[in-house]
Amino acid sequence: FFYQGLSFVRQKQGYTDILKKRSGYPVIVFEASLWLVFWILLVMILSRTQAYLVFPDLIKFLKTLLAVVLVTKITSDSIYLIVNEKGPVFFKALYQWRNIFVWGIRGYAFVYLFFFRFFSLDAAMISAIRIVSEIILAIGVLLFWKAYKKMDQHPEGLEIKLLGVWSKIIVFSGLFADISGYGYFASWWFISWGQSIMIVCVSVLLVYSMKDADLKLKEKFKPESKNAHDISYPFYWILSNGIYFFIVASAITLITLSWSVSDAFFAWIWGIFNQKHSIGKLELSLAGFAYSFILILLTYLFTRLWEKAMTNYVLKNSGLSTGARESVITISIYIVWSIGILISLSVLGLSTTSMTVVFGALGIGLGFGLQNIFNNFISGLILLFERPIQVGDIVEVEGQWGEVKKINVRSTLVQTYTNSSLIIPNSEFISAKVTNWSHKDPFIRRDLLVGVAYGSDTELV
Repeated sequence: FFYQGLSFVRQKQGYTDILKKRSGYPVIVFEASLWLVFWILLVMILSRTQAYLVFPDLIKFLKTLLAVVLVTKITSDSIYLIVNEKGPVFFKALYQWRNIFVWGIRGYAFVYLFFFRFFSLDAAMISAIRIVSEIILAIGVLLFWKAYKKMDQHPEGLEIKLLGVWSKIIVFSGLFADISGYGYFASWWFISWGQSIMIVCVSVLLVYSMKDADLKLKEKFKPESKNAHDISYPFYWILSNGIYFFIVASAITLITLSWSVSDAFFAWIWGIFNQKHSIGKLELSLAGFAYSFILILLTYLFTRLWEKAMTNYVLKNSGLSTGARESVITISIYIVWSIGILISLSVLGLSTTSMTVVFGALGIGLGFGLQNIFNNFISGLILLFERPIQVGDIVEVEGQWGEVKKINVRSTLVQTYTNSSLIIPNSEFISAKVTNWSHKDPFIRRDLLVGVAYGSDTELV
């Protein structure tokens, strides 16, 4: 069923366009590995049936071998795509040798697992197979660097030298450990490095994909308003960098897991993240700050979607005037924001008693230093409910004409006919004299004075 759906998606032009860009790199790797994933899942299902009791060694052999093939496949395809992206000679050299390393690892896995599962060889023979394979791997690494030095215009920077030393340390350390009798350590050593390399390659592809999508989306932000799809640029900046952070954090977590880090370490990190610190009656934690921040972002995103849905669907054919629709939408957004802020404060660690103290202190602040802002906020609510001034009205303020564009929390935005914006506090519309030329009626009467010479034909004029 999934393959039929995938074949249908491949016929879509948008899907093929994605595969031609960097944003489609993860999809390309996923498609190429899909058949192996299917067989691994099938073997895992068989391992939970009666077939496992009959063929336990065969199922274990297939599951491990397919896992090795999958890891090498993902790593190989990722290196291929990185070569397309990067131009240095090192990546081209690595691309030329990738099939040798990939098929060498697969061949070793097949031989080792085959003898380990189906033949009763003693530990010395199994160790000999490992040591011979590790010697061949070490020789392959040395030959790779020798061939790399013979390539034209090969760079000899510090990072290349460190990379060469690092690769040689890996193969010779594992070989020395196995010769010294630490076979389990050598197996763990090579498997962990193999998984880490795969995780790094996939993470690089995800970063490339995100960069491509990031550039495309940034082009849609208007230079004047810095908005695209009703999303402000600061919110998008936080979201995009949050995705980068999630990719890096996931890569670090998976690498630590590939090195068999104890679960106690993650429990310790999680404990620090959730540890509460008491400040008076407040109990704060890093988790509370993180969850509260995420809730504020989700509330902002929800209000954008809510405003769009109310404008385009719910109130589109309601028969309400433009000002009435704007009032309903603005009031509903205020309600959503109030609920979101209260929930985020609760998640942050503020109890009802703490909130009472905070709002009490806020009330004192409103009484002394913030009374003007509070006055404008209440005036804005009066404007939304009473609607003496609505969005779309033509008003005259201190001799300047303009159209009401937005009634915000503190002020009202009026755009003049000279394309300038008047930021007028909401209290001015309540306490001061304002002429609303389109109140309750969109038609406006204007007197146009035309000067002509005395003695002109009045009918012609």
